[in-house]
Amino acid sequence: MGAAYQFDDLMISEEENYALGIERVTGKRYISVDVIDGDSICPSHYEISDAEFTRLLDDPASGQALARRCKAGEEEARLIREG
Repeated sequence: MGAAYQFDDLMISEEENYALGIERVTGKRYISVDVIDGDSICPSHYEISDAEFTRLLDDPASGQALARRCKAGEEEARLIREG
């Protein structure tokens, strides 16, 4: 079994409920959104490229749009899965 992921949020948008960060073990850039799982809310992390990471830091509207797509289940191919 590999090491557990360690997500470091570098930018948090409380208004849109998403964060951008870098995973410590792999160095992957990600966007994190809160999703409802039964009765609880938990973060889901989606991999983004270095270029996307930089663009999303500079363009909050693009970050909001991607966060909404992630929450809607439209970006599942990018989901960073544990284990």
